[in-house]
Amino acid sequence: MNYEAEQFKKDVIINIQNDASYSDEVVEALENSKFEFEDSSIFTKREWNTYIRKLKIYCSAHGKAVLESQKKRLYQFMDSLHGVRDDYMLMELIIFVSAEMEDHVITSNRIIINKHVEIDKANDLIGTGGFASIYKVDDSEIGVSFAYKIFDPSPFQGSSKEIMKKRFLREARKVLSYSHENIVHAYDFGFLGNDSGYIKLEHIDGKKVIDYIKENFLSEEDKNRLASQYVSAMAYIHGKADIHRDISYSNIMVDGDGNIKVLDFGFARGMKDSEYDTIYQDIVHKFMPPDKQYDIRTEIYCIGAVLFSIYAEEEFHISKIDDISLSDLNVYNIIKKCLEKNPDNRYQSAIELRNDFEAMIEGHQNISMPVASNKISNGFSLDYFEEMVNKIARIEFQIGMLPSLNTVKEWVEIQLPDFIEKHYFRSKMNFTQLIKQFPGLYQIHVYRNESYEIEKYPIEELYNTYIQFSEKEKSYIVKGIYSIILGNSIETQELPFN
Repeated sequence: MNYEAEQFKKDVIINIQNDASYSDEVVEALENSKFEFEDSSIFTKREWNTYIRKLKIYCSAHGKAVLESQKKRLYQFMDSLHGVRDDYMLMELIIFVSAEMEDHVITSNRIIINKHVEIDKANDLIGTGGFASIYKVDDSEIGVSFAYKIFDPSPFQGSSKEIMKKRFLREARKVLSYSHENIVHAYDFGFLGNDSGYIKLEHIDGKKVIDYIKENFLSEEDKNRLASQYVSAMAYIHGKADIHRDISYSNIMVDGDGNIKVLDFGFARGMKDSEYDTIYQDIVHKFMPPDKQYDIRTEIYCIGAVLFSIYAEEEFHISKIDDISLSDLNVYNIIKKCLEKNPDNRYQSAIELRNDFEAMIEGHQNISMPVASNKISNGFSLDYFEEMVNKIARIEFQIGMLPSLNTVKEWVEIQLPDFIEKHYFRSKMNFTQLIKQFPGLYQIHVYRNESYEIEKYPIEELYNTYIQFSEKEKSYIVKGIYSIILGNSIETQELPFN
């Protein structure tokens, strides 16, 4: 597969973002640029049998000035990152000003994103929020509508504009990294000068979940489908070690096909974020959880409130939980467990909730009332990892280098997150390449007709679940992976050259 310029751009950006010596201005200029390779049939003089490749970067006048100031350093880094790809080496970096990428225009009545997208602020407006306005834009060429979320902070917001800009940028990067059918899809984001920006999203022609519930007759099958989709989306978010933090009826839509879409990640954050510019009191308490601070278990409470509304067909209030009649006792017990006053007695993540919910839907188990603290490990399994390892014909290690518990622990804590980070902007990864990260691996033997391309999500879930465990639970994971890998591994019989 050829190394495409846009993929190279993504690889450049993710590496520069992690290098504190580059300014945010450089990152922003790259994010708002277009990369293009120009390949020639002329051999390089640096390495035998390789051809010259030029990289052209198209950007705004301001972006060009920023990148030109760092051009020599950027080229050295890009040359090192590119290396030899498809028999080409990166020999020159050229930066252009492009009219299409030129600085955007915002006036009192219109917003020009680029020469193809112009927003009428009065007629295209479809929604407003704390720090953004939403506009519907029709693409007549392909017959598709998009939603543009434009940074436009309310004067009544308590936070500073700089803090709100950081939230908006964080939301854009987060939603662009998501890939789930029940989460709003993001296509692009960019800056509109120094004071604004946009996120290009799919336009959802539908209703807020509470309005959809009230206006439609829902069968038990309909309710199970909506609830299952919502729980699946939230489990995906938790599997990425994120929490939404702004669950409300307004941020859950049902589209024209009757499917759930989770929206609005302006307050979303990573579970491990040690610094954040919002506190619990900043978040509107839509469902009034009894917790003193917001964590993943508070999120479970809010998910339970939404599930209550889906099944009870009315707005949530905690006083109503024991007054309603649900036809399925399992549903009642799941919702009740989400809404436990003591956070320790709730599900400890949406992953665990999803596992119980799916088992209930499939009729595999009855859900009992919570009687004590429930750990996230109750819903975690290495079955998928074992299934993929067993698809490999044989894993061959160097002599004396078969995995130990220590090398497996190192793989989980160092090589695994590093591999996931390298696939940050991708939805899939190659499982054999992941296994190749094990120390001392010699080679992997695969079956010719077997596919080893997998969704990235289960591997992210494995790591993100692991880091939430206690040390004792982590040791169980390490022992499980150790047993699975060792069961399909041998030492090589070939001696390496000295």
